[in-house]
Amino acid sequence: MRSVYSFADGRFTLLDRAFSQPHNQPDVFVQSEAGLYDNVSPYVFRAEHTAS
Repeated sequence: MRSVYSFADGRFTLLDRAFSQPHNQPDVFVQSEAGLYDNVSPYVFRAEHTAS
């Protein structure tokens, strides 16, 4: 669901990783920051497909 890395000396280092459970209704989800953004952005920007 989410991975956070740092980049130093030409390499990435994993700092944190979180996982989520699968959801049975893909149109209704807020299981990550990306899912929240995907659900809220059409309302905020008043247009469809604004999260892609």
